[in-house]
Amino acid sequence: MLKLSETVTTNAKGQELLKALKKAFSELKKIGANRKALIFTEDRETQAYLVRLLADSGYSVLEHNGSKSREYDIMRRFETDADILVATDTAEGFNLAFCSFVVNYDLPYNVLTLEQRIMRCHRMGQQSDVIVLNFLSSTGMADTRKLQLINKRIMQFDGIMGMSDDVVGNFSADAKEGVEKAFALARNKSEIQRDFEVTLADHEDINTDAVQEAEAVLYTTFTRDIAKNVTITPQYIKDKTEEINTKLWALTKWFFDGKHDYRCIEETRTVKIGLRPQKVFTGGAFGTR
Repeated sequence: MLKLSETVTTNAKGQELLKALKKAFSELKKIGANRKALIFTEDRETQAYLVRLLADSGYSVLEHNGSKSREYDIMRRFETDADILVATDTAEGFNLAFCSFVVNYDLPYNVLTLEQRIMRCHRMGQQSDVIVLNFLSSTGMADTRKLQLINKRIMQFDGIMGMSDDVVGNFSADAKEGVEKAFALARNKSEIQRDFEVTLADHEDINTDAVQEAEAVLYTTFTRDIAKNVTITPQYIKDKTEEINTKLWALTKWFFDGKHDYRCIEETRTVKIGLRPQKVFTGGAFGTR
């Protein structure tokens, strides 16, 4: 969390963002993460300002605010081409696991909105630790009130659920210093894979017992043959289709058995009809076509 103040002549917040991005992109390269940043703001005016600021600073920037119909194209371009995506909270439901640096340029008062922003990147498929930078004005009463509401909601979650993510984090008066401290805790991809394997090994017995218990319940509820086919695989679908087709063919042969001018062909599972079509009435007798 970054605490800062602004003057009338300069936008300290924007300048702090530039310093933070420069440091963050350097640190992302060190840990082998993609050189990407997702920046959230609350209104389009601020979004337009940030796009100009970042573009003038040499970054490849895209924006998302729900005003364009082909929003998925923006996300694909962000993954393949652009450095930064500046978005409003309309960017919901998109999987941005290829990005691991999130900036909340404007802090929302709703902690759920804050978590949803982070979850655009911190989700299945993410290969790096996600670093989040939240901007907070030390002189603005609105930001101070938002922080109070966020902390109140986190305490409420802790009281009801017994746990809650720390979405706010530590405070720093310097963006570059704050980013540097955050990345000091980040792991590279090899360290993440190693920790993952250690976690699997530590919980192997628990996971094995859970699977065996689930199988026992399954086999108690259903027969073994049914339980074996609960997981629908391509081979199961193929076998089941063949079984149904065989029954339908047997029914077809039974129906046409002994009927004149109908012959069942076993090799192709088809029925050949030997009847000649009747003469079609064309109206020729009345001199018409």
